[in-house]
Amino acid sequence: MSTGRLVDSIREEASIEPTSRDKGLALTVTVTAYDNGFLMFGGKDKQRPIREEDGWLGVAERVVLTLRELQRQSASRQGKDAAMDGG
Repeated sequence: MSTGRLVDSIREEASIEPTSRDKGLALTVTVTAYDNGFLMFGGKDKQRPIREEDGWLGVAERVVLTLRELQRQSASRQGKDAAMDGG
């Protein structure tokens, strides 16, 4: 999966929700490692399989991209869109 498509997928499926008092954002990440070596990554409700050739590095990449999305959304809530360009 290309990085652009992966980022779009993260934005659609990430479990980033306002905190209970709407004073911030909460991120839920779920990684499931099955005994047969199969890996799944996702949020609270959705999980996607990680390609076998990507393995744990694929999981790590998705975690980093999901954290980046949390950072983007948090900065947007704080009105810091311009600051995110330097990333």
